[in-house]
Amino acid sequence: MKLMVLIVEDEATLAKNIKRYLERHGIYAVVVDSGDEALGVVNERHLDVVLVDSSLHGMDGLTLSQRIRRIDDRAAVVMLSGESGTDAAARLAAAGASAWHGKPVAMGELKRTLMRFIRYEEYQVYGQA
Repeated sequence: MKLMVLIVEDEATLAKNIKRYLERHGIYAVVVDSGDEALGVVNERHLDVVLVDSSLHGMDGLTLSQRIRRIDDRAAVVMLSGESGTDAAARLAAAGASAWHGKPVAMGELKRTLMRFIRYEEYQVYGQA
């Protein structure tokens, strides 16, 4: 089984950079830029981690996180947020976020955050035998 991460980010350059970084580290990633597209993917397949921008245009990340939880409560939802502090963390947790990561994104820290939700023995890292 391959590790699957869905990146829900409407900043195209950031989404592309995250995807490229994760794939260089053997993690399969799919990018969408809206909450509606994300829900379509969540309904179609099991995801290990959904990385969600908290300030998406249209459906915001908090609403999306709640809706993802209703569809698949096994997928970890990691929020990307420019907000900081205990109030922001409490709002993100209440929306169903498993964890949150600040913006700007430090890729190494993001990878460590994602890896907290992965049990290596269950996955074949794609691109490697």
